[in-house]
Order: sequence, then structure tokens, then C-alpha cells
Amino acid sequence: MREHVTDAIILGDIPTKEHDRVFDCYTEHLGRITVRAISGMKSKSKLAPHCASMKLVKLRIIEKNVFTLADAIIQKTFINESDSFEMQNQAVYFLFAIKHLVPKEATDAKLWDFIVGSFQKKNFSIKQLLAISGYDPALSLCVSCGIEAPECFSVESYEFFCANCSAMHADEVLLW
Repeated sequence: MREHVTDAIILGDIPTKEHDRVFDCYTEHLGRITVRAISGMKSKSKLAPHCASMKLVKLRIIEKNVFTLADAIIQKTFINESDSFEMQNQAVYFLFAIKHLVPKEATDAKLWDFIVGSFQKKNFSIKQLLAISGYDPALSLCVSCGIEAPECFSVESYEFFCANCSAMHADEVLLW
């Protein structure tokens, strides 16, 4: 059994069992992980208010087969109700992109700094996220027609498409 204390950005959560919750987090020292919060759905849970999406939190995690949340405290709330609806949508889209591009348990200090910086500045560049994640649009071609400077990226096939060819892949989840 190991204990970890690390900063994390909460990417989202999923209710499990009757009262438990599983949080998808990008952490400074462990990379992207899922953390189980026992009784995290209960209204009296001490952890629930600290583990909402788009918050920088300090987590204390116990690792024994799975990561289990022992404690959490908010360091900073990046996006809140006073931000514009457009800003909130951009932040949610950015979280979506992180969840689809970043592999589990792979630490990357440059990626951590970029994600935290993006939330601090409220500047969410999917192109930069792609580049830092190893899918640089500047070095890519449309996989269908070979045109330079593709305009979207498929999170399902991990391929780039130009504007014309992306229409043929409307059933896929495309970023940009």
C-alpha cells in the first residue's frame, strides 16, 4: 500500500455502486488516473465539494490495487458560474479533449504545465494540446487526400482530416 499526495485537475466523475464515485483526474505526479471515492455520492461526503470538474485540488490517494481517494482540498477554482457560457463550453471541450488524447498513468511535466496554464489563462488551445500530446497539426497531412494543414482530428482513429474530408467522417468525434 502506497500513499500519494499530488495536485490534480478533475476532468470528470462517474457514479458507481450506490454511493461511490470514480473521478477522472490529471495529476502532476501520476499523470491521468481514475480515483475511487468511497461514499463520494453521499450528501454529507467531505470529498464531494472539493472534487468538481475544472478545479485544481490537492489529493491524498491510497494505492492498493486501485487508487482510492483519502482526502482532497481545493487549491483553485478555474471556471465558475460567473464565467460566460462560451468560456464554460470551451473549458468542457478542453476537458473532453484531454480525456481522449492523454493516456492513463503517463506523467508529462510539460503537459501538466500546459493544462494548468491553459486553465489559469482561460485560453484553451486544442491545437497546442494536440502538439504537446504528440499529434502536431503543423507536421500532419489529411489522411484522405494529403492536403497540408488539416483542420480537424479524429479521437477515434487518431487521424487528421481537411475540412472537405472531415464531412465524410461526420459520425466520428472530431476535435478542433
